[in-house]
Amino acid sequence: MVLQLIEAAAVSRTTRISSPNNGKLLSLKSLAPLMGLTDDELDLPGDLTLLGDPENPARKVIGRIMIRAAVLHTRVATELAGHSPAERRAVPMSPGSVRLLVQQSAVRIQDGQQIEVADLSFHWAIAREALDLLGPPPASSPVVRAWYDATLTYLQAKRLYNALQPHLEHARLLFPNDGAVFLFSGAVAENLALPKVQAAVLGPIAGVGKPADLLREAEKYYRRALELDPSLPLAKLRLGRVLSLTNRHDEAAQLLQAAETTLVARQGKYLAAMLLGRAEEARAHDDSARGAYLRAASLFAGAQSPRLALAALAWRRGEQDDALTQVRALASVNGVDLLSEPWWRYDVCHIGDLDALLDRLDLEVGKAMR
Repeated sequence: MVLQLIEAAAVSRTTRISSPNNGKLLSLKSLAPLMGLTDDELDLPGDLTLLGDPENPARKVIGRIMIRAAVLHTRVATELAGHSPAERRAVPMSPGSVRLLVQQSAVRIQDGQQIEVADLSFHWAIAREALDLLGPPPASSPVVRAWYDATLTYLQAKRLYNALQPHLEHARLLFPNDGAVFLFSGAVAENLALPKVQAAVLGPIAGVGKPADLLREAEKYYRRALELDPSLPLAKLRLGRVLSLTNRHDEAAQLLQAAETTLVARQGKYLAAMLLGRAEEARAHDDSARGAYLRAASLFAGAQSPRLALAALAWRRGEQDDALTQVRALASVNGVDLLSEPWWRYDVCHIGDLDALLDRLDLEVGKAMR
């Protein structure tokens, strides 16, 4: 109803519309007690208030209320994430009455298995709609920017793709010139094409397509990200992998070399070196491939992947002694320590510091509420 009031006011300078529930006319006067507005905050005659004006006092108050609504639904979604249908919580509304917070089910892929979990996508949808009332345009609001930065990172970190995909669709509309949004979009498509996802799916389910189609989509988004921000090394890294998977190894090697040179974090440099080694092997540049794998091994001494790659490369070249040395080194690696092997977290290598992003969101919300 609030959204309809604002849209109607922006077009016709009136706030009188029909309520979708009972057909009665809804005016700003009836909205005021619902939103906790006072006569002083309205400042103008109720039925003539132009809510389409972002500087209107009533519109500002409504904006603060919508921020509260978005924060509420964000907290509900994050606190319930991962619960199975049997663990769905409910909020007591009155004695003998409850309102379910989760209405559907989604699938989580864990250890190669499909596990039914609670689908909280509608909470994210409500939060997005509430924040759409800020502005206009909503993208100009520091709260909206901080909220998308934090929640996109959260959903990707938790691998909640059923909520992340519509989240990104809306983000691309709000921030069409933001390279990071398109980097995240490409990563979703690429991640859904990963063998560990496709092997668990064993047939099409909602939101998961064929690997070839997903890789084409990922490439499109990565290229757009680099058009908008050529300095994004992680877009180069991930596009390089996609190109290598689709047998375009020359371009892949160029991108991966640039990514390895530009990236600062050890994890990023490791991934770039490993992927570059694969691309160089495909180009029959064995010495370059070996050098890339050795650089990766030097960054993470406990990682399995570079040792295995070096052993396979040596064996193919007929260098059995070197292959045996690498296999023995591989046998001494602690395979349980996931932190020693960045490859296991390749799918989320592009995300930022979630705690810092959440802190910034809290800061912007606090400013907006004052």
